Amino acid sequence: LAAVPRTRLDVPAGVREQLRYVLEALPPEVRDVLFAATLSTGGDAETLGHLLETDGPAIDRTLQAAQATGLMADHGAVVPLVGRLLLRLTPAAYTNRICERLAELQLSRGGSMLPVGQALLRTSVRGAQVAETLQAAGQEALGSHPDLASRLFAAAAAAGAQSPALLASRADAAARCGRLDEALRLADEALVGDPLTGESGEGEPSAERTRALGVTAAVLAHRGMLARAAELYRLTDSPGGAGYPVIAVPVLAGIGALAEAQKVLASCPGHTENTPTLLNGIESLIAHGVEESVTGSSVVALSQLTRAASLLESAGSTPLLPDTPAALAALVAMHPGEFAAAASVLRRATSARPGGRLAGTRHRLLLGFLAMLRGHTGDAHALLTAAGAGAGRPALEPRDELFAAAIEVGLARREGDLSALQRGWSRAREAMLQHPVD
Repeated sequence: LAAVPRTRLDVPAGVREQLRYVLEALPPEVRDVLFAATLSTGGDAETLGHLLETDGPAIDRTLQAAQATGLMADHGAVVPLVGRLLLRLTPAAYTNRICERLAELQLSRGGSMLPVGQALLRTSVRGAQVAETLQAAGQEALGSHPDLASRLFAAAAAAGAQSPALLASRADAAARCGRLDEALRLADEALVGDPLTGESGEGEPSAERTRALGVTAAVLAHRGMLARAAELYRLTDSPGGAGYPVIAVPVLAGIGALAEAQKVLASCPGHTENTPTLLNGIESLIAHGVEESVTGSSVVALSQLTRAASLLESAGSTPLLPDTPAALAALVAMHPGEFAAAASVLRRATSARPGGRLAGTRHRLLLGFLAMLRGHTGDAHALLTAAGAGAGRPALEPRDELFAAAIEVGLARREGDLSALQRGWSRAREAMLQHPVD
């Protein structure tokens, strides 16, 4: 039989108790080094010396003694079970003091805050510098690990941080994780706590307000409320600015405001030149692709949207967008019957998982819709279940629920299942009530 991997829950209570005795029997300075190394993720002698306020020769001797116990590896990493016990056994006041010093040291050094932020996440300490470090670490993790960023931001709030910027960051992370109710609540709190005028007092929205409005607009777009999303995107710009951001173009096209969408594109010719980031390039391709799909060639539109989807896969991040380029590319491809192209871009997106959990549901449902159109009913059923939209499951977000209901009705009609068709029409009527006509 293959060996079953052990987890932290598999460690017998007797072993943990015996290890506690071993730790309590160690000299205090050795135990302190082990504890500091646990928090600083195996920090070097200089870091440990700063945390413990000990000079170089003394910390070297104590570090050697700690390694001699067998509870610390030669490279400075503490055995995980030992680290967990130390975090539990060490008095809270001492833990707070060490964590404050660690945060202060990392902030003064600069560089990546993520390793220290993850270490601080294992404690429940408070303090201004701890909160600042956790918030910086959350911002660093937001693009690629929104779940981790959400936990870091929540820990920063628990450590005492209170600001519209943190609320906006928490809303952004929650939205990327698919927790849309939480995202709307946090964004609303950020908007309430941040006045319309920024620090300049000249009526220009602050960065925090702009970010909270962008989060709310993207969430409402996912819920099918495109008209309200467009209004909020308009508010993200200063009164004398260009108006809507370029990513509002698909939303404006969705409500039939094509003239406004074209004005946005005309007023943002330097969108990628002024700030040539990967995300700005993706947004620009999405905007031009959607506009081209309405006024020009579907082939050109599909090319632009597919390139945007490929860039997003390469980015390895989960930006918050009103819709993903893969979903838009698939919709454009379906209309002229380019089913193979639609399936290809959706499969790549499902595999690469750009956009997080929320986008994954969207992509699977579109794949299911496409499978139904092509007569692959077995695949459509499987994709409907994989998207969490099968019978007896809780309702999805309105836009996704509309597609799920359409798939269910379409499958029932193709299979001649009258009872499933009646259930499907009931679901479809409810979905239509929740999703405005665009």
